Amino acid sequence: MASSLPTAPSRPARAGRDRYWDAVRGVCILAVIWIHTRNGIAYDGGAHDWAFDYWLVVRQAMNFAVAVFIFLAAYFVTPTKVGPGWLRTRAARLGIPFLLWSVGYTLLIAWVESASNDSGGEADASAWNLRLLLRDVVLGSSVAHLYFIVVLLQLVVLTPLVLRLLETRWRWALWLITPAYLASVYARALTEGAAPSFANTWFAGWFAFYLAGLWVRRHGAPRLGVGGAVAAVAVTFAASVGEAYLLLQLGVEPGFAADQLTVSSVAYSFAVIALLLAIHRRREQRAGERWLGLDRLGRDSYGIYYVHMVWIVLAWQVIGLPIADGEFPFLPGLQIAELAVVVALSLLTIAAVRRLLGARAASRLLGF
Repeated sequence: MASSLPTAPSRPARAGRDRYWDAVRGVCILAVIWIHTRNGIAYDGGAHDWAFDYWLVVRQAMNFAVAVFIFLAAYFVTPTKVGPGWLRTRAARLGIPFLLWSVGYTLLIAWVESASNDSGGEADASAWNLRLLLRDVVLGSSVAHLYFIVVLLQLVVLTPLVLRLLETRWRWALWLITPAYLASVYARALTEGAAPSFANTWFAGWFAFYLAGLWVRRHGAPRLGVGGAVAAVAVTFAASVGEAYLLLQLGVEPGFAADQLTVSSVAYSFAVIALLLAIHRRREQRAGERWLGLDRLGRDSYGIYYVHMVWIVLAWQVIGLPIADGEFPFLPGLQIAELAVVVALSLLTIAAVRRLLGARAASRLLGF
């Protein structure tokens, strides 16, 4: 797939930049896009119900992506540089593109919903409810992926406080935040069959991964070898699949059963992070290594994260391709095709916008 990517100019690697972590970001952005391709929920109980099981298992394998992105956001924080200037820079880097994209996506989705609910030639006014539109803009909730930026903004604001707490004897208590939050989510999911609204939007669910990044930066990574990390990944992955099916048996909706913030998926994500750190320690840097294009993809991952849902929405919701959910006989082929098209169009969009606005403006305004 890497060989078929567009040849448009990408963000250049800075001198001394570790391309290993760029390649990791490339893998993560592919996993994120896969998660947002057609899912298998509509296949459950239908003519091709094997696709539901396929989707549920593969989804568990992909659930590491956002956790790794959050870990890396903290891993590359330099504590001595964290101050008012750092906060302003990071808030602008995240906040300006988020606001522009959130407004754009909110209007796009409102238009799509209005058009799809149109009856008798008049657009459905409920899609343009101002209060709901403002909520969607602030929380990024009009589309499935902008919650991640909202989480990062919360974590950035908390970073100076967390760094101070890491210097105290109470630093261990920080590790209780995510488990306590997950307990509250499970209490709701097990009693009502679904997680609370916006459960993935609040920092507490992801805090442990950010804390781990700051912790590893300060104390170093645990000395777990590649073999031990691979074993941990295998065990936690199997546990995440088992928990997903258990939650389904308990009457929980598939969306939460497959989610990234189930207990076993959190453990799996930590195991993947441990494996990535172990591989990084073992390998030697080689200046000429190309990483099969994944490093380039990783350097553009922030922009791809923002733009990829445009093409998913336009290609599959507006045009109406492919045929309805649950009817396509081979879901993996559909997902691969969607992934390839969305990656290619996202890279072309980024390249075109950089040429139109200039690299600096494209980066500041749109994250490109």
